[in-house]
Formats: sequence, structure tokens, C-alpha cells
Amino acid sequence: MNYKFLTLFFALIFGFYTQLFAQVNRRNSNNIVAYSSKFQRINSTATAYHSFEIRSGTLWAWGFNSYGQLGDSSTILKHLPTQIGVNTDWFSVSAGYYHSLAIKTNGTSTLLVSGGSTPKPLFQLLNKCELDWEKVTIGLVDERYVNNTSEFSNENLVINNLVTNKAKKVTFVPMVFNSEDENLNLEMVKKAY
Repeated sequence: MNYKFLTLFFALIFGFYTQLFAQVNRRNSNNIVAYSSKFQRINSTATAYHSFEIRSGTLWAWGFNSYGQLGDSSTILKHLPTQIGVNTDWFSVSAGYYHSLAIKTNGTSTLLVSGGSTPKPLFQLLNKCELDWEKVTIGLVDERYVNNTSEFSNENLVINNLVTNKAKKVTFVPMVFNSEDENLNLEMVKKAY
């Protein structure tokens, strides 16, 4: 048996997971840590597999991202904190398993949601809530590259199940602006998010 190979294999696996969880779980036992007036750290309350920091008003995220829950328009795992967007007016952030919610200093909030059928019942309950919907922006963390009229479009699902009833006044930001030109669409998504 090749023990050198096994030792190297286990060292690589251990190193990967040590690095991953060292970044994902670099916190104390509290979910929210205000460790100075300019910094706030939060971990996902559902899993602690992804985390956020607000650093002097900028939003940073790292950890698992298989559903786009980090809000960086990707589904790539981040081992190190990565700045999300360029805004400098973030006040608070919260994280769940499939989603993230952030509030800006002006009282507006951004809700990034996953598509598919799983969150549909939640959307149908949420759209009946009494909230200041004019201050809410809703965006997608994942989308199929299809026209928004397709039955497979997450945009279509969110508009029909969340952006309705009392939630009609939200600002919705799609991920497919141009279904004909993928490169142009990607540039438009980067600007919007």
C-alpha cells in the first residue's frame, strides 16, 4: 500500500476543510458581533456555512455559495471575505440557508432570494405582510438563462408569487435583461447588482 499517497491525500483533505471552516467559522459564539463602531460580523443562523461582515459600510461575504446566497452573482465557494458590490452604506445584514437580507443606512433593504419551487410558499406568505415595501429591493441569487416569460424562469416565479399583493411596490432587479446576448446580459447584471 502506498502510505505516502494516503498521507498526502488526507493532508490535502484536512487542509482544505481546515481552511474552509477557519474562514467560515472565524467568529465567537454570537451570531452578530459588533466589534467596533465600523464593523459588524454575522453568520448564517441556519447553517453557519456562510458569513458576512460590514466593514466601514462595505459588505463582505464568504463561505458556501451553492445557491448564490453570498449575493455576488456567482455560485462559487469563497474561502476568504470577498467584497459584495461597491456600496458603502450598508447598516445590517442577515443570512439564512438559501438567502441573505441587508439593510442600508437610509432604511432601504435588499432581499436576495433563490428561485425554484422550494421558497414559493414563503413568497406567498411574505407578500401579505404589512411592510414598507417601497424601501425594499428584491433580487435573485440564481436564474436560468431563459426569457422571463418561460415557465422555468425564476424571475417569473418571484414576480408571480412575491412581487404581488402588498409587495407590489418593491423594486425588483432581474438577472436576465437580454436573453439574446449573454455577454451584454452579464454586463447589465453586474451593473444592477
